[in-house]
Amino acid sequence: MALIQACQRVNDIVYSKTVVIFGVSDDAQTLRVVDLLEEGHVQFTVVYLDLLEDGPEMMESITLMTGRSQVPCIYIDGKFVGGHDHIVAMNVEGYLGKMLEEIGAIPYDRMRELKKIWRAPAGLKLSGTTPNDSKELT
Repeated sequence: MALIQACQRVNDIVYSKTVVIFGVSDDAQTLRVVDLLEEGHVQFTVVYLDLLEDGPEMMESITLMTGRSQVPCIYIDGKFVGGHDHIVAMNVEGYLGKMLEEIGAIPYDRMRELKKIWRAPAGLKLSGTTPNDSKELT
């Protein structure tokens, strides 16, 4: 496959899907990003380049377009956002969930459920106790 065709194929995928991960099927960082998005019930597409005949050309085209030569390569809403470290940092800062919600990549019902969890105060419980084990001091 010619490099121009590979660039066009990458762009077709990126612009037809809301969230796209280009990665390798046995790469730990790719699989961590996939797990993170699956856990959040994000609607996304993963393209395992090692399983495609034109995968090497597609990776070469991604490198030419983004400057990134390592997987995973993640696109959100048609824009290249980076790799594993970028997504983890965005998640830790709270920016990833907001971005995914704004573009509709998280189903509304799931987002409502996540907001309840995120807003609930963390329960503090001493190890080995149950909520009704409190004793009055007399």
